[in-house]
Amino acid sequence: MGVFRNIAIAILTLSLVVFCALFGSLPRFRKTPIGFINRLIWIKLPSTLLSVDRLLTGGRTLPVLMRVGNYLMNENHPLVLVRTSSPRSPSLPPPTSPQSHTPLTSQKAFYLLILSTSQILFLPAALPHLSLPQTLPLPPIIIVPYLLTYLTVTSTASLITPSTHRTAMTHYPYDHILFHPHTPCRTCLFPKPARSKHCSLCNACVAKHDHHCVWVMNCIGRSNQGLFLAMLFSLGLQLVYGGYLAYSILSTRLQADYAERYQGYRGIAAAVTGASRLALTAAQAEKVPAWSEGKGWQQWMDAWLGVFAGDIRVGGVGLLAAFTAPLAWGLLAYHLYLIWAGMTTSESFKWEEWRDDVAGGLVYRCAEPRGERGRGENGELRVGGGEGGGGEEGEPKVDWPVESKMRLISRANRRSLEAEPDADLSKPEWVQITSLAEVVNIYDLGFWDNLADCFHWK
Repeated sequence: MGVFRNIAIAILTLSLVVFCALFGSLPRFRKTPIGFINRLIWIKLPSTLLSVDRLLTGGRTLPVLMRVGNYLMNENHPLVLVRTSSPRSPSLPPPTSPQSHTPLTSQKAFYLLILSTSQILFLPAALPHLSLPQTLPLPPIIIVPYLLTYLTVTSTASLITPSTHRTAMTHYPYDHILFHPHTPCRTCLFPKPARSKHCSLCNACVAKHDHHCVWVMNCIGRSNQGLFLAMLFSLGLQLVYGGYLAYSILSTRLQADYAERYQGYRGIAAAVTGASRLALTAAQAEKVPAWSEGKGWQQWMDAWLGVFAGDIRVGGVGLLAAFTAPLAWGLLAYHLYLIWAGMTTSESFKWEEWRDDVAGGLVYRCAEPRGERGRGENGELRVGGGEGGGGEEGEPKVDWPVESKMRLISRANRRSLEAEPDADLSKPEWVQITSLAEVVNIYDLGFWDNLADCFHWK
């Protein structure tokens, strides 16, 4: 039992460390203990190891380990990829078609290995003890996460190529705060569309870039953001349901074991033996008090650890599901918050920089709004000229319900200074901003419209 308790503590500790390592760099966690542990893992610990390596080996060991780690995490190789082909060199130009982008058609096997192994261990041991209502939901709960993972991995429409660049420019208008026109991608050699970002791992610009997910070895962007959310939901549901089934089986076994030992019901103890111990009738169960009645915390924990140790396959997988479910639901909740706020993970870092600049008294707003953009021949809103003409020079026509009229300058933001080269902050029309709430995010249309944009609902 002591060994199993140590395993449980190790799983819980590992889950917390993984959570801090993956999410501690998010803006909301930067000034919390989670952010401290993240910096400890990714900054302070490597710096300490580097210092020790320099002292002992002259700095020769750690670079080799870092190259191995980069290979294991970011390159195509048989250990972590389910399906792969020859890797593209980062020096090659961006792909001319989504199908030629190899990293987006590969899949991390580590995630699937844990998922599949857990199911292989759990199902044969659990199925004989499940009722029909508990068994019926299993096929979709098991299959759907695999299907959504595959669709998320193979979705390549977010890649911006020379052939799709013109269309990508019309997805979102420039807000002239986070995204400015005429900003070139030095790798792809074309202007960056609004809300896009170049991913060095995918070696391509990604439309509505959210983040690069190492679990699916793909960027989450405009084409697969909805799939990614659905995948998180289905995975979280599978973990919760797996934990519930394990709890149902083991709690029934605890109650049966308690009934067998219960001094006042020797007849039940004699009748309930072997595998039939799990088949207590409702009438018999009513006569036996709950096994946890009158037990303290230590006795309750010892009882659960004992039943876990008695069925390590159901208990171990159930414990893993219970400890990892908060990771999936926490990530889903964070992305729903981002949708509510009308931003992506990548944009949240940009807004955090603006928040710091506002707190430092570096941001100014012009009282004169940006000029009217007008409408195109078909009545659609446009953010300037480009190929459509009119408005501000170089910006394409975009059908978007909110116009970008704010003129902001941050003395710490080079792009904002370049956008207003003639601005004189000493003039009265330029007012210092004291709160980020004064800034309008044109990409925030309200939660439901933001969610509709993620899933491409009209």
